[in-house]
Amino acid sequence: MRPSTEFSEKPKSRSSVTIVSYYTDRPGYAVAGIESFTFQSEKRRAELLNLRSAFIECFVQEWVKQRGRREEAIFQIRNYWGRCDGPTR
Repeated sequence: MRPSTEFSEKPKSRSSVTIVSYYTDRPGYAVAGIESFTFQSEKRRAELLNLRSAFIECFVQEWVKQRGRREEAIFQIRNYWGRCDGPTR
């Protein structure tokens, strides 16, 4: 998924994340994690929010391409077992 060309502002920096996932022989389990992060500015929390938004949008679009429904994709995101219920200290 490429960044939208409809945005009128010129990008000032680039950030990226590489996510890897592998199936296992154990039903219902996979191995997944972050392989790398790349930041090009000091606004890293803002960049993390951008990466989150891009991943969620891509996840939903791909779920639908794989014959799922948008509502199912959103359910999978909202009911992720490891999600935080609020800010942590």
